[in-house]
Amino acid sequence: MTGAEAHQTRASRLFVPFCRSLLTGRRPGPPTERIPVREPDALTAEAIRALQDMIGKSVGRWLFAGLGWRRRSIVDPDDDEEVITARLWDASAWGALQLHYTAVSVDTLLLAWNTSVRKTTSQTQQKHRKKRNQEDPLQRRMRLLGQDVAALRRLVLSTNGDLLLHHLILRPMLPNLSAEHRSAWFQNPLNQMAFFDVAGESDDALERLMKPDLLPLMPWIAAEWPALWRLRAGDLLRASVGPFLEAKRRQARLWARWITLAEDAERIDLLVPLMVGYIDQLRRARGEQQRLQAMTRQLRLSERQEHRDVWAAALEPLQTLRAIGARALGRHPIDRLAVEKIYLAAAAELDLNDLAMRGVALTKQLRGDIG
Repeated sequence: MTGAEAHQTRASRLFVPFCRSLLTGRRPGPPTERIPVREPDALTAEAIRALQDMIGKSVGRWLFAGLGWRRRSIVDPDDDEEVITARLWDASAWGALQLHYTAVSVDTLLLAWNTSVRKTTSQTQQKHRKKRNQEDPLQRRMRLLGQDVAALRRLVLSTNGDLLLHHLILRPMLPNLSAEHRSAWFQNPLNQMAFFDVAGESDDALERLMKPDLLPLMPWIAAEWPALWRLRAGDLLRASVGPFLEAKRRQARLWARWITLAEDAERIDLLVPLMVGYIDQLRRARGEQQRLQAMTRQLRLSERQEHRDVWAAALEPLQTLRAIGARALGRHPIDRLAVEKIYLAAAAELDLNDLAMRGVALTKQLRGDIG
């Protein structure tokens, strides 16, 4: 069997089922051999057709069944002065929006496979390659893994479909990714916002989510973020002080940036998930304070205060949310924009003013303010 035939057999028997598991939210077992990316003979036409069909159906299933079943008040895509109520599968929610995919989606699946390959090699394979005087198998695997991780970092997610699929692939993989490999997935702004605690330093790509080919979907996508943040919160409580505080720093930066972008795009309705996120965090505040105190007990008082200040800074965008609500409330009801109506309705339902006051109280407590 030639190398190309081996890759094709592996793709049909193992890679396609691997992708099916991944795209239905399961964590497939690690592969044993990589498959070359952008090599014409590596995948059969039949495998490519199966992948293309799977990609479109998986993204659609996530959008419609996972997110879009809930009826939401949204800005009419065809008239930004009107509020309509829709589910994501309603034509009125999409306007002229369509999803587009490129070969990058297949590349992403191949790189997900390749970066999951086991780092060990069987003794039979080692002996076979030693006889042929080939490169040490483990060294070769690590070299190729480095190339695949670098290729993953360089992916250009130019279309909305590629971006959504990339996000969908990461979700079941994230718990098993090492910190080094994890960072390769965070050129995607959907991943940055959904998993801010491990998203790295850059927030330059967030503006991509305000583009017309994604914006109509964002009320449903962003509404899911608090549930994802909630799932990650348990890991942070079990983490050491470094990851705990780094997550607070990233939150402060990303959430403040998201607020700025939403205001600039006149889409403050997309800030409602941050209100929900702060409600969850304030509910956990007592437990997190106890955990932080235990983690920093051996530090000097000044060092402990530095850590508490980081947490306090992560609460500051909450006051910006309250100010945005106050400005919208100050406009005459007849003159309010559709996004302001949606924002104020959510602010009233979630009691944003009370939430902000609780945030102020916690901030003062963390900073040791008196009076």
